[in-house]
Amino acid sequence: MAELVGEASQQLRFNQRVLEAALENMSQGISVVDAELRLVAWNGRYAQLFGFPPGMLRVGLPIAEASAWALREVAGIERQGDA
Repeated sequence: MAELVGEASQQLRFNQRVLEAALENMSQGISVVDAELRLVAWNGRYAQLFGFPPGMLRVGLPIAEASAWALREVAGIERQGDA
């Protein structure tokens, strides 16, 4: 049983590394969100395109928060009620 769990964990880590490599080697900016619309993955190009400051993007960040930041800071657009 422990051997099966070990093999499954090893396969999961391998798949995670493949996904990370694929994301980082794409020229497009890509982000991935979960069912609750929280950030789960992104590549460097995504952060660069929107000018997110280092450390702002993190797993679990609501994508609405990242989008509002980009609209305000990059595009100069305030949400109604924020201005």
